[in-house]
Amino acid sequence: LAAHKDKAQTLGDEAAACIGQGSLDKAARLLEEAREMINVNGVNEVPGAATVLKELQEVEASLEESHRLDLKSHDLAAEARAALHRGDLEEGLRLIQAAEKAYTFARKAGAAELLQQLASITSALTEAREREGHRKAGDDIIARAAVAVRAGLVEEAASLVRQAANQYGLAHDKGAAGWTMVAEVEAQLAIAGSLEEARVEGERLVDIARDQIFRLRFDPGGAEDSLEEAIACFNVAQFRGLEGLETVKELQKALKEEIDKDPTVSLGTANLDAAVQALKDGLAEEPVGLLVTARAAFSKAGGPRAQEGLAEVEELLEQLDEQKRAETEAQAQLLEKREVAAREIGALLPRMNKARYDPGMQMEGLVKLSQLAQANAAACARVLLQIEGAWHVIQHCVKAHEKDPALQAQVLKFVHLLSSVSSPDTRSVAKNVPMLVPVLLDAMRTHPQNKDVQLNGCAAVAAFTALLPSSVLPAVGSAGGVSLILRAMRDFQNDAQVQDQGCSALSILLSFSSSDPPLLVQAARDNCAAVASVGGHYYIIAGMAAHPTDTGVLARGCSALKGIALGPSENKTALKQAGVVKAVMAVLRDGELEAKCEAMACLQVLAHGSRELAVDIVEEGAVATCVSTMTANKSARARQYGSRLLASIAQAMPEHRDSMVEDGSVRVVVAAMLEHGAEVALQQAGCAALTAHAVNHPKIAEVIFEAGGLAVVTQAMRAHIESAVFQEQAAKTLQCLGEAKNSIVDSLTEEGVVRAVFDSMRKHVDCASVHEAACQFVLSMIALAPPSLAVSMASETWAVTPPTPKLPSQVPPSPGVGSLKKVGSFMSSGSRRRPTFLRANSVLGGTPREPKAVWSVAQPFKTEEGSLDIVLRALAEHSASAELLQCGSEVAVRLALASNSRKDDVLRVASSLSDGMKNHGQHAVLQFTCCKLLGELWQVADVPLVTVPDVRKAVLGAMRGFPDDRALQREACRTLCGCIDGAVMLEPNLSSTLISSIKRHGECVEMARWSFAALCLARQTEAADVTPLVQLPGDKRAEEIKTDRATREDAQGGEAVLLALSGLDTHKESAEACEQVLRLLAAVAWEGTHTEAALGAGAVPACLSTMRRHPLHSGLQAQGCQVLSAFAFTSSAGRSEISQAKGLECVLQAMSSLSLDAEVQAEACGALVNLAFASNSLKLLAVEADAITSILLALRAHPSDLHLRMRACRALKNLLLLDQGQEAALKGGATDTILTIMSSHPLELQLQCDCATILGLLSLEADAIHEGGGVDMLLTALQIHSQCDELVGGAVGALWSIVENLPRHVQARCLAPTMQALTRHGGCEYVAHTASGVLLGMVSHGLHLALVEDDGLATVIAVMESQKTASLVQQNLCAVIAAVVCSDVMPRRESHILRTVLAAMAAHPAVVGVQQHCCAALMALAVKSPQCAQMLRSEENLGLMMHALVHFPRTSELQWCVCRCLSAVATGEEERKTVAQGGTVAACLVSLRFNINEHRVVESTLRLVCDLCSSVDSARQEAQSPQSLKETLAAIEMHLSDAGVQAQGCRLLELLASQPGTQTEQHRAAAVNIAVAALTQHPGVWQVGDAACGLIMGTASPQNGKQGVVSPEAVGCVIRCLKAHERLLQVVEKGCGALCALAQDDTNRLAIMDKGGPEVLVSVIERHKMSAGVVSKLCACLWNLCAGLTAQTALAAEGSLAVIMDALSNHHTDLSVVTMAAGALGALVKDHLENATLALKDGAVSLLLRATAQHTSDAAAQASALAALASFATGPEGSRTVCAEKGLEVVADAMRLFPSDVHIQANGCWALAGIATQPHGKVLALQSPIRALDLVNAALALTPPDTAVQDLGTLAYQTLTIENPVGTIIPATDPPPHIGSTKFRQSFRDSFKKFNGPESTQDGPNPARRQRVVGVGSSTPETGSSGAGVGD
Repeated sequence: LAAHKDKAQTLGDEAAACIGQGSLDKAARLLEEAREMINVNGVNEVPGAATVLKELQEVEASLEESHRLDLKSHDLAAEARAALHRGDLEEGLRLIQAAEKAYTFARKAGAAELLQQLASITSALTEAREREGHRKAGDDIIARAAVAVRAGLVEEAASLVRQAANQYGLAHDKGAAGWTMVAEVEAQLAIAGSLEEARVEGERLVDIARDQIFRLRFDPGGAEDSLEEAIACFNVAQFRGLEGLETVKELQKALKEEIDKDPTVSLGTANLDAAVQALKDGLAEEPVGLLVTARAAFSKAGGPRAQEGLAEVEELLEQLDEQKRAETEAQAQLLEKREVAAREIGALLPRMNKARYDPGMQMEGLVKLSQLAQANAAACARVLLQIEGAWHVIQHCVKAHEKDPALQAQVLKFVHLLSSVSSPDTRSVAKNVPMLVPVLLDAMRTHPQNKDVQLNGCAAVAAFTALLPSSVLPAVGSAGGVSLILRAMRDFQNDAQVQDQGCSALSILLSFSSSDPPLLVQAARDNCAAVASVGGHYYIIAGMAAHPTDTGVLARGCSALKGIALGPSENKTALKQAGVVKAVMAVLRDGELEAKCEAMACLQVLAHGSRELAVDIVEEGAVATCVSTMTANKSARARQYGSRLLASIAQAMPEHRDSMVEDGSVRVVVAAMLEHGAEVALQQAGCAALTAHAVNHPKIAEVIFEAGGLAVVTQAMRAHIESAVFQEQAAKTLQCLGEAKNSIVDSLTEEGVVRAVFDSMRKHVDCASVHEAACQFVLSMIALAPPSLAVSMASETWAVTPPTPKLPSQVPPSPGVGSLKKVGSFMSSGSRRRPTFLRANSVLGGTPREPKAVWSVAQPFKTEEGSLDIVLRALAEHSASAELLQCGSEVAVRLALASNSRKDDVLRVASSLSDGMKNHGQHAVLQFTCCKLLGELWQVADVPLVTVPDVRKAVLGAMRGFPDDRALQREACRTLCGCIDGAVMLEPNLSSTLISSIKRHGECVEMARWSFAALCLARQTEAADVTPLVQLPGDKRAEEIKTDRATREDAQGGEAVLLALSGLDTHKESAEACEQVLRLLAAVAWEGTHTEAALGAGAVPACLSTMRRHPLHSGLQAQGCQVLSAFAFTSSAGRSEISQAKGLECVLQAMSSLSLDAEVQAEACGALVNLAFASNSLKLLAVEADAITSILLALRAHPSDLHLRMRACRALKNLLLLDQGQEAALKGGATDTILTIMSSHPLELQLQCDCATILGLLSLEADAIHEGGGVDMLLTALQIHSQCDELVGGAVGALWSIVENLPRHVQARCLAPTMQALTRHGGCEYVAHTASGVLLGMVSHGLHLALVEDDGLATVIAVMESQKTASLVQQNLCAVIAAVVCSDVMPRRESHILRTVLAAMAAHPAVVGVQQHCCAALMALAVKSPQCAQMLRSEENLGLMMHALVHFPRTSELQWCVCRCLSAVATGEEERKTVAQGGTVAACLVSLRFNINEHRVVESTLRLVCDLCSSVDSARQEAQSPQSLKETLAAIEMHLSDAGVQAQGCRLLELLASQPGTQTEQHRAAAVNIAVAALTQHPGVWQVGDAACGLIMGTASPQNGKQGVVSPEAVGCVIRCLKAHERLLQVVEKGCGALCALAQDDTNRLAIMDKGGPEVLVSVIERHKMSAGVVSKLCACLWNLCAGLTAQTALAAEGSLAVIMDALSNHHTDLSVVTMAAGALGALVKDHLENATLALKDGAVSLLLRATAQHTSDAAAQASALAALASFATGPEGSRTVCAEKGLEVVADAMRLFPSDVHIQANGCWALAGIATQPHGKVLALQSPIRALDLVNAALALTPPDTAVQDLGTLAYQTLTIENPVGTIIPATDPPPHIGSTKFRQSFRDSFKKFNGPESTQDGPNPARRQRVVGVGSSTPETGSSGAGVGD
């Protein structure tokens, strides 16, 4: 053992030296060897072993640190190389220094090589630093050159460029970028001349931006654009633009500030603009409040823009003051006129009333009234209203003088003048004087030939009708006024005035519009009919012909003709017959502008709706004339009427449009619209003309576009946003212009067309026609334009306009009164600044912006709305319009698909469409359109519509409403596919509706495709519907509903299966339809309810047949694989059928044929998972079919498909469960692929789980996985997904599988995550099981120290307590605890650990693994911790261990552990008795029988039996049965090579040898043979020597009168054992005892003497002279060896006397030593004079008597002492010495003290006889107090008599009583037998046996018997327990 310790120390020193030299691998090997040496049993007891162990631990720590520093140095070197490559030189040098420092500490072998590498890296870094210096120098020089270029120093710049080039040349590769800079500077030299121009342009843009920023009408978008362009120019200008750039920065800052202020300033601007508009509209009070609000806003904002606004506000307030003053003056003048008129009329009317019958007076009064009315009609009317009875005077005048034409004419003139001015007063007069119309008409009827009457009558009718058309027009018509006017025109044809007024009156009486009241329209139509019936058009045409130069007649005539044409259609026929076209064309050609305008208006009405008249008009050259008129006259009115005329002609004669364009119609219309942008009527007419030209005529549309028509229309739409009619017309125009296709599409964004259209829609929310026209246009544009247009449309946004603010109830007073001189010009001038607009975004740079809202200062602006919002609002507002819904819905769909926030917009549009479908449920076309659009929404946008439940309801309603409409059914099914997926609940009859549709239209391929897809989704959703039904107490309805639903779904499922199979057969040639059918079949299969029915109907063959028919259709193959996967998952019969039908081959063929299709690969992998999951045969078949290669190819071909990777990894993990699969995967390079996947998807939980498991299964390539970063990836996955039980368990297990055979420092990385997994997921059985297994592996690899240091056992115990019922977890963790406590480290809280282990044993009594590892832990705890051993001694705990021992006899490891544990626990008598109860020994023997081949079990079992037999009689009885002995001997003989077995076996046989029935000669011989074999096999094992010698000692001596065992071999073995273990006390003691036992046989004595036994005995006593046990047994052996003079001489020569003398001297107090030493001394000197002389000389008698005196009460000691004294007393010298030393007294005292002890009496007699041979001795013996004769007589008187006593007593008596010569013994007459005779020896031995005393014969003692007397071997040197053995 000391040698082992020394060897371990030497190896440790060598390992430390290797570490110092850097040979870390060699040091690790040496440390492992040293550990093996120091761990040998018993070495730890050797002095100094603890120090060596501590030194080894220090060396191991140094090795670990060296490893760490070595790795660190390599890592730093790699980082330095990387820094060198990326050019980070400073960092590289720092890393190199750190690497060298770490390397110095690491001291790894091969330092020169790495240091050389570091030196090369350093050299490279130095060179790179030099190159970097050249590069920096070049950069500095080239920078100076660039500065010189900017400064204009060309020559200096050229010189610097050359220098920089030289520096870059020295920099080599570092100068690559520099050469680019050189080229750039050279280029700058070439373009330096253009820099000034760029600077000037930049300054110009800055000025523009400044104006845009600081003007009141803020234009932030334009300012941003200008500043960006300015920055670009200044950047081009380089140094010349620096100042400009600073200016730009300042302006950008100012722009930001203005933007921040903009809401407030914009508020003020908006209110200012609203005030200006109010002034234009003539509102006097409203502008004041708006201006006050604007002033408050500007005052709050501050800044230049606000100052400008304040100036305008103050200016407007001043103008308002001036206007108010002007109005006051005008009011004063009006009042003055009224007063004058009142005075005059007040004076005139009484006079007229008095002279009412005086014509002259009446005429005079009427003339005066006419003059007043002509001067101020309003004042005159007011006076007439105020003067009571004024009109009665005039009425009476008319009636009184109705025959006077002049007077009548004057009255009519007065009425005409009074009503010619429209004012409240004149209208009041007309309302209050209802009799005027009859008066007028009566006058004309009464005086038909009076021109003045007719003239003034026509004029009065015209004026009065225009003043009050609603009341006058019907009255005139009903009173025959039209006929009177026509008669006047007929009668006075040549009078231009009459013709003029007549035509004027007719035009007013015949005109109407669609917005007029129905009564008025009907009256106008009646008038038209009346004119036509009397041929009034002829009169008009004649009047026009009669006055060809009178503009008024021509104009009014054309207007009247237009009125006639507006009547019934017959009127146009009559007009055509009258030659109206020629008449009007004449006016158009030759008339004045006014007449031409009316002519064109008339022609427009004529041409509208009448092709015949249009032909006449065209033939008359109306187009050219109209174009020339419009070109020559800039009048807006003329151009308006001309545009209308051209529009009507183009509509009526579309074939004539090309010639019209050639005549310039398009050009002139566009020009008119461009020049009169403010005229909404002209713009509307122009748009109508352009529409009529361009409709269905792309060429003309192209012409219009080229002429600028698109821009003009767009501009007009912006300018006249308020006009709904115009917006509608403009939208139609734009739609027609779309015929130009590419031209208009390219300009839609540039011209702002789209925004203008949506502006129109926003403005006219309540106008359906505007929205319809706009949507038609947008739809046509989207159809023609690229997708970018739709995106542009969708991205448009508008600021939501807040409601119009309410003005304060009291307008604050004006700040002052000033001049009003500017009001007139301000109101009349058209030069006022156009209001600007808000800029919603910068996509359309030149588009107009929405006017800012007029709002209060505190009110914020609302959010923006987009183009889609506008369309959806229109659809909601006009939900009743099916036409708008059709086109608007499609627009909304297109915009939603192009939207940035596509999902939200799609859902909104879907909701709008569903609302439209509900509102128009009977409109088939609309239902079809909406279904189609909904289908397109989810299909194109990939946005499920399931969140809009109304969609599904609407679509189902359409399907049920039109079941026979196949197209609608198809589109509805397509839409349902987007409405079902993901739904929580479906309508109860959805599936039935789909099934009905399939039955009705299933033969249609497209219908089948979508209907089966929808039905599939419905089935899946219904299967997932677990919505609980609310059931009240006592309510059975819910249960009925549930049952009904289940029944219905079951029936529908069966029907779906039949439909699917039928569909596969019907559409077997259509891959698309079959794909959807298979999808449905898969859904039904996944449900599992109808799986068996589907299999029985042939679903699997049909599916495989379809897959084989369309092998290259990816979708079908994917669904087919899913069908197979579903059937394989839900039914074992399905798996079997698929396997038999070669479905696996079909799946693999799909993977092979469609390797580039990710979906196919994913579904195929899913099928592989389910097919091979529960069948190893299918796994093997898949592996043999090269499925793993296909999976790996799929993974590599689709690196971005996560779904595929998840499926494939799951399939791969499934197949790797087979060894063949692992081999195939390793050959296919699966490791790299899985590592790539793990690194690519660190956040995908399930994928990480599968990959972790796969890496664990591929642990054969652990090195490759580690080098590829697999360990790091697993650790990263554990950190990221630390909450997932599955991943943590799989990753921890895989981690250990990989690092198990890697270096320890790599293994150590697994400990922390494993403990973390146990800590966080200890409640999960899977994680606990995996982590506990990993932890067990770590501990078995020597990582237990870290576990103990980190207090990991606390976590282990906590997990065990939480997983009490998990047997596997308990088993693993118990094994961990066992491994830790069995190591050289004792953990803390051992009592807690013990209780946990015992709880596990109690919880799992039938689990052998738990019992086994628990017993191992208990064994170690019991051995190491006395406290634990004490706890285990309780009856309950012993019962647990006994249970394990008895119930698991075949589990060798458990038996070994439990036996060792019981041995360690059962150290006391009571514990051993408890253990022995219940048949423990029998169980041990059973275990021995079952585990006879397991040497450890045999050893521990024998040990336990030994322990029990040493204390428990019942155990000994069980063990000594013949069968037990037989099995024990067989076990011992089988394991001769195992020292432990031999030691424990010999020990047990030794114990059993003392029992009755085991001392047969056969048993004794066998025992000795076993001991001999053990000693021969294990001469160097002290435990074997100890036990074997003990066995020989107990069995070799004679027993029961039989001869002892004769075995010279045993003698030699014992002697060799003594030599080998001469230092071990207990071995020496047992060896001496064994020689003592053997020495009782003569043959053995000779062998002992021949083999140097005495020499060995003497040599060992020198080492153990102080050991009483050794000395006692050695003396006994010497006693037995003294069988003759030869032996006595040899023994004395070897120094035996000295040994005996030392024994008596050193151990005189030890009874056993004294007894045996006395016997041996007597045997050595008996009859050997030389020995006796030597002994006497050395004072042997004195020592003997002194030692004997210590034990006077012990018979055996006294007997031996008396025998020795007798041997000395036979000689004269000895006799004298005995007497001199008072030996006689000792003899006498002993004989008196033990009068009945035959041995003492015999030996006493013998001693007296010897002493009496000498005279002096006889004298002393006979004298008192000896009185020897009395002693002899007493001895002879013993009853019963003893032969030896009788013989020796007789001899003594004779010697004492007979006189004889000195020194001669005279024999008696009957001498006693010789003391050396056989008879004497046998008698002495028998007596000795009886009294357990020492034998006094030369044969010596029996040591086996002697032990019980003197306690020899009663204790062991280690444990103090009886019968200790190996390992104690």
